[in-house]
Amino acid sequence: MRRFIFITNLNVKEEEARALRECYHYRWAIESAYGSYKTHFLPGIRSTNLGFRTYLYLSKISTFNAWVAANVRARRQQLKTTSATGYRSAPV
Repeated sequence: MRRFIFITNLNVKEEEARALRECYHYRWAIESAYGSYKTHFLPGIRSTNLGFRTYLYLSKISTFNAWVAANVRARRQQLKTTSATGYRSAPV
């Protein structure tokens, strides 16, 4: 079990803290995906040909979108497996 600690000077109820944790979980996922996009999917060429650069950029965006869709599908399948069996089978 993973534990998270939030420190604040506000009076926050446990339900609000759980909701905040979920919001940060999604934010971290978005930031991680953006970092992966910048690292693996942006074209790394030095060509001055605008048409070629545009082609590479659009193909990389298409690849990135397919990758995100595959991750979403895998996550949904994992959640279905988890809810059906009551336990987590394998990390995705």
